[in-house]
Amino acid sequence: MTDFFPTYSRWADPSEDEWQAMSYRSMNSLGFVGYQFGEALLIDLMYYQDDLLYGNGAATNSWNGTWTGKNGAHSLEDFMTGTAQERAIQEAFGYNLQVIETGLGYQGESLADYLGITRSSVAAGQPVTVTLTLSGIMAAAHLHGV
Repeated sequence: MTDFFPTYSRWADPSEDEWQAMSYRSMNSLGFVGYQFGEALLIDLMYYQDDLLYGNGAATNSWNGTWTGKNGAHSLEDFMTGTAQERAIQEAFGYNLQVIETGLGYQGESLADYLGITRSSVAAGQPVTVTLTLSGIMAAAHLHGV
């Protein structure tokens, strides 16, 4: 919090609007920003260009490539806004859905074949059972790749 609001001393100090603005500017230790956008996804969405990126030779998202200016994002700073990321997250979900459907189509299947199916596994020694939903699949695709 102090990186964004150095005069605040308590987590309760920022307003709701300040918390929201901070969420778009937050970056984790691997360089994923806001909604956990990385260079690779933004390349796929045509916001960004780079040859050396996280998952393809780099240990983190370095953000030293070139921004395309798509939807007004000419820099990482421009992208760290609600306006840019809200639009990009909608594009990302649409893009991921298309990739999933295309990949399943190559196998003669569709996403509809999986929705509502219950899967079980063991996590941390405990059984876990989930029912596949579109929102869950899209969330997993965004955070772990399609």
